Amino acid sequence: MLSYDDNGSKTTTTDVNGNYSFTVSYNWSGTVTPAYPRFTFSPASITYTNQLADAPNQNYTAAMQKGLISYWKLDEAAGNTYVDFTGTNDGTGNPSPTAVAGQAHGAQQFNGSSTKIQVPASPTFDFAANGDFSIEFWYKGTTPSRMIMGRSISSTVQWYCYIMNDGRARFTIINGTNTVYLYTNVITDGNWHYITVTREWNFRRFKNLC
Repeated sequence: MLSYDDNGSKTTTTDVNGNYSFTVSYNWSGTVTPAYPRFTFSPASITYTNQLADAPNQNYTAAMQKGLISYWKLDEAAGNTYVDFTGTNDGTGNPSPTAVAGQAHGAQQFNGSSTKIQVPASPTFDFAANGDFSIEFWYKGTTPSRMIMGRSISSTVQWYCYIMNDGRARFTIINGTNTVYLYTNVITDGNWHYITVTREWNFRRFKNLC
């Protein structure tokens, strides 16, 4: 997504190939800033002064932030393999969801009962009792009582995110006798929501889901 100001704050998005275009007012001056979760951009922004003509080839280079364990775009149009772009934790549809348009490029639509993506067990997802981690994803739906994602090692060591009956998302982490719950506002309104949860052990705190 790129943001700028032209008689008010505005945004535009790229196509699946990263191309974009938008129209501004005559003699426009302003700054265009790219943004996408867990990515940095070079240049960080481009500033224009008294723009009177088209400006082609206004390119940005995106780089994933360091420390990212796994990143699934989930924009596969066909097949049953869902590529992990930063690691080796590719997922497999069993059975596969349906490819649909997403908030950023493609997305996958699950039927809420049988379709799922399974990722093989990996110690990279076994968060230590005193470890730091973040989990983030885009979500759009209208139906409550749905499991979104999770990792279960045993009945007493697991984490997962679930849509409750009241339409709020709840993140749960269980480590032995300790259980932590975090909640969002209602997200079953049919709009896209960006959900993130972060644990910072040195500060002994969880950051709330947003």
